[in-house]
Amino acid sequence: MPDRRFERLQTILLDRGVPARYAARLIAELHDHHDDLASARRAAGDSQRRAALTARRSLGSDYSIVAHVLARAELRGRWPGVRAALRHACISAGSMSFYGHERAAIARWTVSIGLGALITFATLLALAHTLTISV
Repeated sequence: MPDRRFERLQTILLDRGVPARYAARLIAELHDHHDDLASARRAAGDSQRRAALTARRSLGSDYSIVAHVLARAELRGRWPGVRAALRHACISAGSMSFYGHERAAIARWTVSIGLGALITFATLLALAHTLTISV
């Protein structure tokens, strides 16, 4: 069974434009810290459930963690809105059996090709407009 303790936090980070690679690394570190804190509490005599709750509370709320991450400008990303939209587009195509990095690659290629086509169309339109004016 997959561990889903920080799934909501990861979703919030990705929606705010934090790069997926950094978000995954942060979640892995939080899992490690949570396990260490819970082990220490169990060694102190707490029940497993109480130790897990105490460990999660000591790490802080999801929103406080997100606030700390977003306070660092280099982790916010260049275009968080575009990144979040692409992420949602990839998730909506979830019926395909791609892994996350393959979905991201497909999304990047789709955006790149779309922007290239848009620039080409705009250039040809400007050229046609220029030819119309000069004739």
